[in-house]
Parts: sequence; structure tokens; C-alpha cells
Amino acid sequence: MVSYFIYLMFLLGTALAPNLGGFLAMRLLSGLFSSVTVANFGGTIADLYPSHATGPAMSLFLWAATCGSPMGFFLFAFVAQYRGWRDVLWAIMGVSAGLWVLMTVVLLVCGETRHSVLLLRRVKQERKRTGRDDLEVPEDMKKRGVSQLFRVALIRPFKFLGTEAISKFQILIGWCCLVCSYLTIVVIFGALYNGYLYGLSFLFNGAFGAVFGPTGHGFDILQVGLCFLGIMVGITFGPLTNIWQERYFQKQRMQNGGKNVPEARVQLGKVAAVGRLSNYIQEQVNMLMNKTLHRQFFQYRFSGSPGMVSSLHARSRARTLS
Repeated sequence: MVSYFIYLMFLLGTALAPNLGGFLAMRLLSGLFSSVTVANFGGTIADLYPSHATGPAMSLFLWAATCGSPMGFFLFAFVAQYRGWRDVLWAIMGVSAGLWVLMTVVLLVCGETRHSVLLLRRVKQERKRTGRDDLEVPEDMKKRGVSQLFRVALIRPFKFLGTEAISKFQILIGWCCLVCSYLTIVVIFGALYNGYLYGLSFLFNGAFGAVFGPTGHGFDILQVGLCFLGIMVGITFGPLTNIWQERYFQKQRMQNGGKNVPEARVQLGKVAAVGRLSNYIQEQVNMLMNKTLHRQFFQYRFSGSPGMVSSLHARSRARTLS
């Protein structure tokens, strides 16, 4: 809540920035503080639901997180078309401020969700009620100092990436390293795949303007914004397909005696991996065919025969050398 309010202040500074330097600085800081809210949503869902029931809630959250970017381009294209970029920032400011008010009300009404904080508060209440000072919470739930929080936050992701016991394999790292170490293959490839998807998402934002804008198909700002509707429709299929995925996961969990089966969460991911590979191969074949057809068209169009271009090139080269 506090970080989101700071984000609003920097967003206000972005809208009022008098020059490019101030704009870039305010934009960087506003994005830094707004990322805190997105990073905490996954943990909040994990606090509210048991691990086997997070599927539908996480699916809806991911839909909102990934659909928000193209939806913003679509909606604010109407503002940019007729008003300008500063009014776009004021519009974002209005929407974000409204969401901050809604989030603040929800947090004040519903209260804290983190289990360690709730348990620590309950222990303090019991100490005060019973007068017992020997009541403690588990060591990993005790309140930490600022330096310890930073140390854990910066080290734990790499520790999780390298030592998390999901499926460890002893592998040889490169010809130069020659050191065998345990790596979490599932976590590493999951992180790489997640980064790949985020990369695609943000590349679309810039690519659409280049492909459909004035330098591409000649669309104006509003028409380019309308092109993002296709991405929104595609992303919306995600929660729908998750209905099948969730049913499969729950079936596998019951067959495993009520214990979670992490691999069952990525059943459709296997199908998507094969489909993406076949799609990539098809794209490469199409690009090769297009290059070949373009080359043949150029030869016939400007020379009348396929070999004449090579002949003209050879004559030109000989004339240059002489």
C-alpha cells in the first residue's frame, strides 16, 4: 500500500516532468515502486488458499497481469490519438489512484494475510493475556531486521535456483568449469521459460508500433491500439484452458493420496512446448520459401532469366577490376 502510493507520486512527477531527463528518472522510479505490488500478489494468493487450491485464483491473477499491458495500449490509444502523451499519463494516474483507494479499503477491511505476521501477533496477545514470556514463534517466522531482510531477499532466489530439491541432477558445467554441482533443472528451465514469455510480452509492445504504425502498415495511434485486441483475446483463452488443467491436477492429486503432484500443473505446458517447436519450424520454412520466391521474382522481373543476374554481376566485377 505504501509502495503503491510512492509509485503514484513518481507517476505524478512523470506527468509533470519538464524535460527528458526528469521524465526518464521519474519513469524509472515509478516502475520500481509499482513492481512491489505485482511481486506480492502471488504470495498473497498463497496465503489465502491452500497449495492445492491456488490454481483458479492464480490463473485469474496471471490473466490480469498479462492482459493489463495490451489492454492499456488499447484503452489509452483513444487518449493518445486525440489528446497527447501527457494526458495519457494523467489518465494512468486516475486509474491507478482509483485502484490504490480500492486496495487500501480492502486491506483495511480484510487485514493482514501473511501467516508469520498473524502468528507473531497472536503470540504477543497470548503473552499479554497469560503473562508467559516463554511463548515463541518458530525461528523462521520471527521478525527480522532490515539488513537481514535485504540479505535474505537477495540471496534466497539464487539459493532456491541452485539447491531447491525438486529434481536434482549432477551435471558437468561446461568444458572450462569442470566442476560437478547440483542444479535444479526444473526451476532453472521454469525461470528461463518465464523470462522468455515476459520478453515476448514486452517485445510485442514495441513491435506492434513498428509493424502496424506509420513505418509499417500506416495505421494511426488508435488503429495500432486496436491491434492489441488480438493479444487480449489470446490471453483470455488461458483461464479457460486452465479449467481442464485444474481438473487433471486434482485428479492426479487424489490418485496420489491427497498429496500435490507438481508435474500435473504443467500438463498443457507439454503440449504447448511441442506446438511451439512445430510452429517455430513452420516459421523458418516459410521464411526460407519467401526468400527463395523473392529471389526468383527479382531475377525474372529484372533480367528475364534466372542466370542473367549472375552474368551481369560477373561483368560488373570484371569491369571494376580492369
